[in-house]
Amino acid sequence: MQRVIKSVPSVAWLVAALFGAALIAHAEPIAPSGDDDTATIAAAIEAAASDGTVELAEGTFLLSSTLTLDQGVTLKGASRDGTILDFQKKCQGFIISHEGAVLRDLTVTRGYIASSTTEATVYGGAIKMSAG
Repeated sequence: MQRVIKSVPSVAWLVAALFGAALIAHAEPIAPSGDDDTATIAAAIEAAASDGTVELAEGTFLLSSTLTLDQGVTLKGASRDGTILDFQKKCQGFIISHEGAVLRDLTVTRGYIASSTTEATVYGGAIKMSAG
């Protein structure tokens, strides 16, 4: 005689017990590595669902490429003075093209854009916002 699982809630609890810890482990804020953090943050933004939040721990994140927010993702730091995104004068910081995208509780510094009209480097080009 075959045994049939009749209790769906029991199966749900089993799935939650097996996979719940793995889901919670990814909820930890991203910590700065001390090296280039661009790929880690970009991957987290890409993986976040629209209306999702990517949390950054306290510290200075070193970045070397422009980050794009083209979906309704919130990038949230630990605090304005505690989470620093340092683009090291290597690139523009962010291109934001979604009205639901949010930068919160963090500081963006040392982004730049090169002016095509004067051939001069203009610092302070941290965030570009455009219609999505």
